[in-house]
Amino acid sequence: MATNSSGFSASINQKIPFSQDMLMAGVADLLDGVGGLTTSVLQGNEVGSDYAFKAQEASLNAQEAGLTIKELWNKEIFDEGMIERRGAAMAGGERAAQAAQGLGVSSRASMQIPEETAKITGRDIFTLRNNAYMKAFGYKAQQMEDMTESQLNTIKSNEAKQAGLFGGLAKFAGSALRAAPELGA
Repeated sequence: MATNSSGFSASINQKIPFSQDMLMAGVADLLDGVGGLTTSVLQGNEVGSDYAFKAQEASLNAQEAGLTIKELWNKEIFDEGMIERRGAAMAGGERAAQAAQGLGVSSRASMQIPEETAKITGRDIFTLRNNAYMKAFGYKAQQMEDMTESQLNTIKSNEAKQAGLFGGLAKFAGSALRAAPELGA
């Protein structure tokens, strides 16, 4: 053993407990943890933003389906009115034709033709309404699917952001645990 100038004996191979190399390794581990935290949070936010965009897109699609349903009903009401007017015009034309031919328009036989025209008009309106209901049902189903997709993507967006944060915190904690002995803690 060698003695130093103060008279204390020291081992030649003894390392200083907090050497420059250990300090640098500890700082490097901490910086690696900060980088891991930042990267993980940014990746989580990126994935979350993608899901948020998809959620917004699905929400807009749901709104569009709702508007399409309203447009469909407005068109159905208009078309129904057109069918009723055409049916009334046909029935009136039939009665006028009968009167022009000298037939009694009040007789039971004469009334059957306009009544049949009214029945056909009624069936046409029923068919129109039925088709409109079926189309509306399809649009409503699509709207519900889009709303559900929007809600699911919103949940996925929040989960991705949280996963990024918690994953980053885990990386930072792991780096801090590696750095602790190197920093003498």
